[in-house]
Amino acid sequence: MQKDKASNELIDDEIRIKALYDTLSKMGEIAGVNGNQEKIRVTQFSDSIVISFVEDSPSNASAVFEIILKIITHLISKEIVCRGALSYGKFIHDSRILFGPALVDAYETESKAAMYPRVIMDRKIYDYSRMYLDKKNNKLVIPDGISDYLKLDLDGKYYIDYFTAAPRVIKDETELISYYKTLREIIINGRRFEQPDLKVKYGWLRMKYNKFLGSVTSENTSHNVFVYLNKLKQLK
Repeated sequence: MQKDKASNELIDDEIRIKALYDTLSKMGEIAGVNGNQEKIRVTQFSDSIVISFVEDSPSNASAVFEIILKIITHLISKEIVCRGALSYGKFIHDSRILFGPALVDAYETESKAAMYPRVIMDRKIYDYSRMYLDKKNNKLVIPDGISDYLKLDLDGKYYIDYFTAAPRVIKDETELISYYKTLREIIINGRRFEQPDLKVKYGWLRMKYNKFLGSVTSENTSHNVFVYLNKLKQLK
């Protein structure tokens, strides 16, 4: 019996490891497929991913926001929440080396300020992504859709909004409903944790989820998704 139990545990571990490997591989695939290799570079190691973009067009920032949102929604579909940070500054990023103050800033910001399951960003990136100079017409322009990706949190940090913005990267209604179901289940299951840090994390998720539910209307949501969300009660 003991041997069988150990074998079962080993099989379970192998299944979990394979699932984690597949998920991490998908993260790299999402970033690689959606990134312009000349403007956006991606390096993956362990359970982390580093994405950098060249400061020559706000469209690069928009593309990175989309990549990050796709990664977040994919992880949530696998019942995994994540956190991270975007920083602004000098950074050397090639096939061999990751080096520069921007990487240090991102790491420190993620460690200290991204306590909630969110990807936050330097205010400079937010300002840069929102406006650029249209040289042809000599005026500042806000790129289409940029604001849809971002939300301002209560602590003054901007973060990638994976509640309201999810339909930007999940086009299929059935998949989107499944995503919102999984997100709700993650929050409900998280209520069992007693550790203070986990209570804070899942409390933040519950607050954002409830606020999202309250904002859903038939005008801003596709029909079937609205029907599903509209019948749900807010979480306590």
